[in-house]
Amino acid sequence: MVEQVEDILAHVLPDAGPVNFVGHSTGGLVSIMSANRLGQKRVGRLALVSPALWASKPMIVQLADKIPDVMYSLLKSRLMGGLIRHAVADAYLKNCDVAFAKDEKGNFRYPEPQSKAVAFNKRLFKLHPYAHCGIAMVNSYVLRADLLPKWRDEMREVVGEKKVDVTLIYGTQDLAVPFTKERIEELGDIRVVELENQGHESLLEDSEKIIKIVASAFA
Repeated sequence: MVEQVEDILAHVLPDAGPVNFVGHSTGGLVSIMSANRLGQKRVGRLALVSPALWASKPMIVQLADKIPDVMYSLLKSRLMGGLIRHAVADAYLKNCDVAFAKDEKGNFRYPEPQSKAVAFNKRLFKLHPYAHCGIAMVNSYVLRADLLPKWRDEMREVVGEKKVDVTLIYGTQDLAVPFTKERIEELGDIRVVELENQGHESLLEDSEKIIKIVASAFA
């Protein structure tokens, strides 16, 4: 993913100075890794929206974390592949319930974006033959539980040694990537913007607010 970012910069903005990055969830990790590998000459400021530096996962995903190579083999298996792909799709669709904020009565605060996300993901699994494998591999080789501390270390390096300006934006009802005061303090000297009553998919829940915050971070 980082190599793809590097290729895009080389082809689209070959002569540009430092470029500001906006990364949501897993995209936040890609932004952090890019800042580390490409350096200050290519990466300016980072605006990280709910970056996946921690994770709350369904049981089947926790199991897949422990046996990523087996999971990959099962996905390709003629005998078990269909069953495993169904399990991957089911876990991912359930994530739409976790990723959007709910009120005290258990109703979604942003029902329209939530229903659109579910419809999009169902369409994705129906039309894209490699979606299941792609999602399983990202979970197994990027979002795996034992790798998340490594990305947090990279974040601290970006903020400390690389001295890249970082703005962290997160929702107070983010259950997919739960942020706490103690966890945020671990990451170093960063600007923090807390979004009241928003979940992991804050980009969909209130995009106008996010755009304004990102614009101010890059001003």
